[in-house]
Amino acid sequence: MDNQYQTLNDDDQEFFQHHEKGIDKSVREAFPSIPANFKLKPVSIRKIMGCGMFYDIKVALPDNQYAKVSFHTGGLQPPRIAGVEPPKQEQHYNVDPTASSSKDE
Repeated sequence: MDNQYQTLNDDDQEFFQHHEKGIDKSVREAFPSIPANFKLKPVSIRKIMGCGMFYDIKVALPDNQYAKVSFHTGGLQPPRIAGVEPPKQEQHYNVDPTASSSKDE
């Protein structure tokens, strides 16, 4: 694992599919001109180990452009209190509002 973008392998594709709905929603909010029938596809991924895992995924946009979606999974969880259900945390996806012409940077 390094800081460079890599082509997605089968595990990465499965991981993307798990997050696809949230990523799609966030990318379309950041780029409202994307046609409704355009299928967003991941083209590269970067994984950085920290307190959990930090992901940057490049998603193909129309006109040979790419959006960068960043998010974090795992990490330190707050201590549990006996008998109290912890609140459900919704995954947040950060989308760089500037499209790029490169899938590797």
